[in-house]
Amino acid sequence: MIPIFKVFMSEDVGHFLSPVLHSGYIGEGEKVKLFEKKIGEVIQNDNVVAVNSGTAAITMALRLAGVGQNDFVMTSPMTCFGYKTHVLLEDGTTLPIGKIVNQKIPCRVISFNEKEQKLEPKMVTNWIKQSSKGVEWYRLHTRNGRVTRGIMGKAGIFVTGDHKILTKEGYLRVDELMPTSEIVTNQQSLNLKQKEFIVGTLLGDASLSYEGKGWGRFIVSHAINQTEWIELKEKALKGFSLNKRESPSKPGHQATITLETIKNVEWRNLRLEWYPRGKKIVPNNINLSPMTLATWYMDDGSLTAANGALLCTEGFENPSFWVLFYKLVDLGLRPHAVRRGSGYIITIGNGIDGEGSANRFFNTIAPYIPKSMRYKLPPNSPEYNPSLWDLGEAEAAIDYPVVIKIDNPPRSHKPSNVYCLEVKDNHNFVTAGMIVSNCLATNEPILSLGAVPVWVDIHSDGTMRPFDLEQKIESLWKKPKAILCMDWGGLPCDYISINYISEKFNIPIIEDACQALGSVYNDEPIGNHADFVAFSFQAIKHLTTADGGALVVNDPDLLKEARLMRWFGLDRTQGTDMRCYQDPVTWGYKFQMNDVTASIGLANIRHLPWILSETRRHANVYNDELKDLNTVRIIKPESFKKSNYWLYTLLVNDAEDFMNYLKTNGVDCSKVHDRNDTKQMFFESFEDELTGVDYFDDHHVCIPVGWWVKDSEVEQIVSLIKKYEESA
Repeated sequence: MIPIFKVFMSEDVGHFLSPVLHSGYIGEGEKVKLFEKKIGEVIQNDNVVAVNSGTAAITMALRLAGVGQNDFVMTSPMTCFGYKTHVLLEDGTTLPIGKIVNQKIPCRVISFNEKEQKLEPKMVTNWIKQSSKGVEWYRLHTRNGRVTRGIMGKAGIFVTGDHKILTKEGYLRVDELMPTSEIVTNQQSLNLKQKEFIVGTLLGDASLSYEGKGWGRFIVSHAINQTEWIELKEKALKGFSLNKRESPSKPGHQATITLETIKNVEWRNLRLEWYPRGKKIVPNNINLSPMTLATWYMDDGSLTAANGALLCTEGFENPSFWVLFYKLVDLGLRPHAVRRGSGYIITIGNGIDGEGSANRFFNTIAPYIPKSMRYKLPPNSPEYNPSLWDLGEAEAAIDYPVVIKIDNPPRSHKPSNVYCLEVKDNHNFVTAGMIVSNCLATNEPILSLGAVPVWVDIHSDGTMRPFDLEQKIESLWKKPKAILCMDWGGLPCDYISINYISEKFNIPIIEDACQALGSVYNDEPIGNHADFVAFSFQAIKHLTTADGGALVVNDPDLLKEARLMRWFGLDRTQGTDMRCYQDPVTWGYKFQMNDVTASIGLANIRHLPWILSETRRHANVYNDELKDLNTVRIIKPESFKKSNYWLYTLLVNDAEDFMNYLKTNGVDCSKVHDRNDTKQMFFESFEDELTGVDYFDDHHVCIPVGWWVKDSEVEQIVSLIKKYEESA
């Protein structure tokens, strides 16, 4: 799949980051100041305040503009679960979301940390209950979910179509999910290094059991005196829940220790590969990495009298044996097949025919062999390197959706209401094994200040329509406190017209340029056309600091206030005890950027011109090749607007059909964001006819355009779109 988003990270980011990590100071410091200076150079404006996210920048801008309780904010718009949707709690139990919301239970739920790619408990911070009038319901579970337990249990959920589920490509609405969408779950999955270890121990002593109903276990046993080897295997399985049990000695048998994972779909899938007919085989696509060879040898190998290697393979039938034999040949070794009983074993020697194969074999695996197993190595073998066993943790497993649109969910789910939770920091939680969330970053800060959004219509390019803005302002019974406009996908709004309206009514402009760093309007970089300009450096933006943002404040007095507001209202330059002896004039946030994320930004910002150039080059190909189509239409900006093309947006007659077509043919695509005015949380906003929003929401589709897309892939996408046009 050609991805629609990809994180750019400079290859030498460690050169910038390492000194900060080991400096003893990682808060807001000199690196943040330098990063602010570099951003100022890009946008040709020095009034930059670095913060921890684009959302933080918008929130501060609203405060600085004087927005407060019940004030109007002019903006453009661009929900939840049934009662018995089970939410996974910290202790491994579950509760229905309706019960959590109705009783406002202050629980810790399992949430997914996208930065660290791991599950962790997080506190519920808000309980949301709204009418379900007008929502579309879907029944959703995953292909490997335990559907036999029924939708009432943990196998699935009833959910509104606009709610978002975490996939490998980011959050997708339920009604956008495809059978091939890869959903991130709370099950554990082996990372690449762990897979190498597992393959080695499956060639040796380990086995996979089948538990029925889609589950399996990994099991391995060793003599109790092999303590170090057992501990290494425990370490290699970090992230998986393990049971460890001892079995006492019996006549003719040593005492043993057995490691056994809890039931998991990952082991079931591996068992299907390794035990297709109930007996262990060697898959044809097996890869014998150094880790795999070392693990296999420690489990089922020995040193010969001539300092060669012997691998016990007589337990495998002939087809599997010869797979292993020729995989060793592919590595440049000269193995020998030696008959033992009804099968074969493998020896690797150094003789005339072996051409030093044993030496190469032992030099490869010796760094993985711990002290207690060195008796299996010849003298003068390379030393043990324990760091090679730092394999990392298990990852979140991927599954595939089963989505069914339904008219009436069961009454037991209380379909008259929908329920949702707000979770600290990560803003997602686990239900039915899936990770669910929402994306409302532009307009939620309006609600956080108690203000009321007034929805303004948009052009077919996704940007605010000035004529509608002016009409809406004139129709209100009190003057709005701010105009909040968004540069869709990097395409600047019409700032000549919007500034005219701003001056006419004396209302400040807040520009959401979170997608628009590097864009240009009227030959001037974005960052210079509004009173406040918010940028985002979130993971998949053109410039990333892992997460972060910046606010441009073009009023000198408000710029000083912004620097105070981002850190509790305190001036960090005022002595070592600034927390204790200052008397803040106004309250602030903990919105500051730190030197760690600033250092990542400093490493990446040097590549921004190249990123912008590559992205625009790809966009220009689309502009030229697709300009004459009818079913699929491009959005080509006016000559005085130069987009950074964070998104390349098309308008398609049948957007859903078009997205299904592209994804089926290996091209990722998405609407990226959907309209906010239909969200339950905005029920107090003004309702009005928004024909432009209706059209754009129904027809827009974003396709891959960034620096990571190869020229051949751009040609492939163009060809697919033209074929779609021909068949429409």
